[in-house]
Amino acid sequence: MPSQNHVHKYHRRRLGLAHSVWACALPNCSHYTPKHMESMVEGKLSICNQCGEEFTLTTDSLKEDKPRCDECRYEQIKSDDNVPLTDVMRDFLDGKR
Repeated sequence: MPSQNHVHKYHRRRLGLAHSVWACALPNCSHYTPKHMESMVEGKLSICNQCGEEFTLTTDSLKEDKPRCDECRYEQIKSDDNVPLTDVMRDFLDGKR
């Protein structure tokens, strides 16, 4: 298949039980990064798997199987802070248990 001229939407694609590669999730694109070149993915442009905006892949974003931009990952962290805690959870976090 000929090379596509677009920004890829990277995601981790499983190949069997123990192997995976970074591949493009867009239809009609067969691009993937071979395992021995995986270190070259950091710094590439990608499309965020949540909001669809372009962003540069970083070490932190590559920890996810479907990388998201900093804004989407920050929103997730911020929303996790608003999870209500039970008394047992609060006691545990305060070191009472």
